[in-house]
Amino acid sequence: MPPPPLYEHVPLTDDDKEMLFTIYDSRRRFLLIVYIILFVMVLFISLNGFGNEIFLMSFKKIMTILVISNRLIFLCFLETVMMSTGLFFLFTRVLPFRHDIKSGIKEKIPYAVVKKQYFPLTNQYYLTLDDPEYLFHEIDEDIYNSVNKGDNVYLYKTINSKYVFEEDGRFTIL
Repeated sequence: MPPPPLYEHVPLTDDDKEMLFTIYDSRRRFLLIVYIILFVMVLFISLNGFGNEIFLMSFKKIMTILVISNRLIFLCFLETVMMSTGLFFLFTRVLPFRHDIKSGIKEKIPYAVVKKQYFPLTNQYYLTLDDPEYLFHEIDEDIYNSVNKGDNVYLYKTINSKYVFEEDGRFTIL
């Protein structure tokens, strides 16, 4: 039996799912484009020295040149490094968003208010919470006036990707 969750789980709204899908889709597309470009660059770097002749050669002749000049080992090494970094970023930075969309839940995490700050020149209100990852949270004037030092404030964070939901560029605090 799995252990009980540490924090209260709240279902994702449709807007939350849409935001997570947008992030997932853009990161997936970016990763694909970057690694296709890097693959082609590594291929041309390994074939450096052959100039424009490379476009006129057949695949068999290119492979023969690579094997004879020991560039095939170099090519395989670079491609292995690129594939492993690509898989690392895929599994750590892209797929957690997909898992969060499928799970459909987010955590409601309480944080204690450590300090309140107001900057009159810019008319901005900030809370400092007891989380070292997110030191300053910009908030509205209403929330600033309703919260005191030591009160609990709730932030919503996804389980796998650790994405903190924002609203209008400000952290959602309810």
